[in-house]
Amino acid sequence: MAKPKVYTHDEKMVVALTYLMEGSAKATAKKTGVPRTTIRDWMTTEWWPEYYQDAKNLKNVELDSLYTQIIHKGIGELSDRLDNGDEVILKDGSKTRKKMNGKECAWTAAVMADKRTILRGDPTRITKNTSVSDNLKDFQKALEDVGKKRESQVIGEVAKEIEEDIVRH
Repeated sequence: MAKPKVYTHDEKMVVALTYLMEGSAKATAKKTGVPRTTIRDWMTTEWWPEYYQDAKNLKNVELDSLYTQIIHKGIGELSDRLDNGDEVILKDGSKTRKKMNGKECAWTAAVMADKRTILRGDPTRITKNTSVSDNLKDFQKALEDVGKKRESQVIGEVAKEIEEDIVRH
């Protein structure tokens, strides 16, 4: 009987990365050459979760780098649009630049400000903590204000009626 193949750490990591990308033992086996049953067995071992987490971490670093490149490129393009406008093709086939309208500029500035706030770790919302007691006091004051306004209106109406009575007599 043939001695089972011993796989290196790097070979196991390749399998974990491939499984992360492919999502199935069958596809991973096809791409790596490691038998599907071996991969399934590995998935039940104590070391597999650590390898799989390491694979996720490696992939996250790779994706972070790609996202950063895209963000930098996008910000450069956005800066060009703000300075020079969007490129448009005219009916005669020639190209020109059309300035961004106010709504587009405002939206762009707002999104960029929001993202900068998040990157800086600044608060993204303002909240006010109030107790039930404070809320009831505010409600009571509002009701009193309505009552005073109504009282003032009634006094004004009575004064008007008295004035009209005086003018009639």
